[in-house]
Amino acid sequence: MKTGEHGFTADDIIELKKYSKKQKDARLGKRFVAMILLAKNNDIEDVAHTVSKSVKTIKKWISIYITNRAKGLSYFQYKPKKSFLTNEQINQLIAWVRESNPSIVKEVRDYIINEFNVFYNNEAVRKPGHQTQRYSHPI
Repeated sequence: MKTGEHGFTADDIIELKKYSKKQKDARLGKRFVAMILLAKNNDIEDVAHTVSKSVKTIKKWISIYITNRAKGLSYFQYKPKKSFLTNEQINQLIAWVRESNPSIVKEVRDYIINEFNVFYNNEAVRKPGHQTQRYSHPI
């Protein structure tokens, strides 16, 4: 049997409560509080005010729930930033790193600046290098 304006069932509410208890991040927990409040026929504006979010955000969470159920609300759906380098430039950089084996991050950063006129800070260069073990020494 469906309940509320958004069509939640009793089983939906049980599922939302179960997932809510598993959340270690309070920001994710708010999503479940909002859905449970909606399932109990609370007005969307009141729910938004209760969890200190905009109505637009609550509607986005409803959409995520409709598409991916409670599991979809359990994680952040960040989109990674697009690289300032093209795939061709990345491949050129990888080839250069393999060939020259730079010992410090500054060398890689300087190569990127000189070859591609793209400015990254040292941390932005260091993190991928350490993840792939391309270079081992700090700056």
